[in-house]
Formats: sequence, structure tokens, C-alpha cells
Amino acid sequence: MEISLPLIQRPVAWLFSFVLLLSLASCSSPRPQNTSNLNPESNVVNVDVFDLANRAREAYVQSRLLEAASLYQQIIERVPNDADAWFRLGNTYAQQGSFQQAIHAYESSLSNDPDQPKAWFNLSTAYLLNAQTAMRESQARMRAGDPAIQMIDSRLQRIESLLVGRLE
Repeated sequence: MEISLPLIQRPVAWLFSFVLLLSLASCSSPRPQNTSNLNPESNVVNVDVFDLANRAREAYVQSRLLEAASLYQQIIERVPNDADAWFRLGNTYAQQGSFQQAIHAYESSLSNDPDQPKAWFNLSTAYLLNAQTAMRESQARMRAGDPAIQMIDSRLQRIESLLVGRLE
């Protein structure tokens, strides 16, 4: 049994079917190989950015931080303005205790998208952690009886209270 459409709807139905088939065909057709992304050392085509992001996220969640950092760096090489990749790279560096690198990554993220409250918060925390590390180094190198020891102890206590304080 054939469904009969009014004459005016037939071209619309045909056009809709054509567009639908065209869009389905484009989804299933293989992507052309991008030879500009060849790695000259290994002659292997670079992995898709979305695949890299998934692998990086998985490595981060599983605390494989060196691998995660490497994967996020690969994403940034391909998409330098990816604020999210810079942010996640900053998180990875912060987890490793590489606060200078974390600061650079958060600042890069914010230069690409300044409307990220989490990136601003993490940047400020990385600055505090970096200051704490520098203060501890200073404290470890002080001579016994140096009057600056009390000032350093006081500052360390304040920094630590900021780092463990609750968000309210």
C-alpha cells in the first residue's frame, strides 16, 4: 500500500529524505587521513584529539599523572587555545607538586577563557602552594637562632590555614 502525499508535500518530503540520507552518509563515511599530522620520527598518524582527551582523563583518574600530562600536552600542541586542556594540565601538574608548571597552565587556560571560576580558584591555590614550598625551603635553610624563623613559621601557619580552610 503506497502512501499518497499531496503534490505540494512531495517535494518537501523528497528534500527532507535527501538531506537525511546525505547527513547519514557523511556520518558513516571514513575521515580523510590527515598527512600533515604525521610524526616525522615514527611515521605514525597522530591520534584524534577526542581520543587523546579520553585517554588523558582516564590516566588522570587512575593517577597515572606523567601519562596524563603527556597526553594533555599533545592535545595543546594540536589545539593551543583549548582552555579545558590547559586547565586539566594544570590540575595534573598540581597533583604532581609542580606548582610553577601548574601556574603556567592555569594562566594559559585563563588567557583563553577568563570566565572560569575553577581555574581562578586553582590558580590562587597553586600560588599558595608554591609560596608554602618556598617558605619551607627558606625554613630548612635558616641558621639556628635566626629571628626570621618566627616570621616564616607564622606565615606558614597562615598559608596552611588558607589551604585547609572551608569554602563558605
